[in-house]
Amino acid sequence: KRSRKGSPLKWLRTVGPLTVSVLGIAVCYGARLDKYGIPLVGEFTGGFPQVTYGDLFPLPSQVSFITTSFSCAIVGLLESVSIAKRLAAKNKYHLYANQELRALGFSNLVGAGFSAYPATGSFSRSAVSNDTGCKTQLGGCVTAVAVLITCLFITKPFYYMPMSGLGAIVISGVLGLLDFEEALYLFRMNKVDFLVWMASFFGTLFLGAEMGLAIAIGLALLFVIYESAFPQIVELGRLQGTTVYRSLKQYPNAKRLPSVVVLRVGAPIYFANCSYVRETFERFVEKHERRGEKVRVLVMEMSPVSHV
Repeated sequence: KRSRKGSPLKWLRTVGPLTVSVLGIAVCYGARLDKYGIPLVGEFTGGFPQVTYGDLFPLPSQVSFITTSFSCAIVGLLESVSIAKRLAAKNKYHLYANQELRALGFSNLVGAGFSAYPATGSFSRSAVSNDTGCKTQLGGCVTAVAVLITCLFITKPFYYMPMSGLGAIVISGVLGLLDFEEALYLFRMNKVDFLVWMASFFGTLFLGAEMGLAIAIGLALLFVIYESAFPQIVELGRLQGTTVYRSLKQYPNAKRLPSVVVLRVGAPIYFANCSYVRETFERFVEKHERRGEKVRVLVMEMSPVSHV
């Protein structure tokens, strides 16, 4: 992995998963490890799945299918977009979420006629593909053809594939997607974002991708609602020699005007936060009056307020 570009050792990383598979099968077959309780993939039925496009409307007999389909679509899209965003940031390209949605929808419409699992972007397989150097959708086509050939003609050797080998391939791929530097950066910059990151990470690690995504999205929505209900309100002062007003917290040298308090509201004002805005304004006025300053004018600076 750390060898220089052009080194003959560089290609070994690409064939790593294949090497693990071949060696794992060979060792388990040669030593007959299945007799010692080592978990193997075991026998699975090969061949091409039956075409089921004739059964277009199974819903009257299975109404619960609607809720299952809906949850599959939502979770599949969220999982695909989240892993795609991570890889897009890592490999520096742009992601179009609507295009992802159309691709998943079309894939599932076609795959549904062949008893396929719901298609989505997999965390583990995407990590392995990225780790082995895949750059385009052609990688997925090659994988699909290889899996199809394996299912049709080469199912028997995989009886001896150790489950630990599959686990090692997935873990080695996913490790490359764990960005702990991002977590440390968030911890320094914004504790709320760090909390969402940690909840998402541990939720996915211990409860699965679906619960991890649900927890992260739920927390993010809660924080959005919280910030909307308790907007930032700061007192402004005039920068010396200018007509520019800035927060006194950020610019302690900014000057207050005598008998005037200028307060900036940092969010739209609506039923959930209007009481908080009023009470905060009253607290600022009381604070100045306790200092012995007479407040004659209160200015609301509302440039960040898009609607009331």
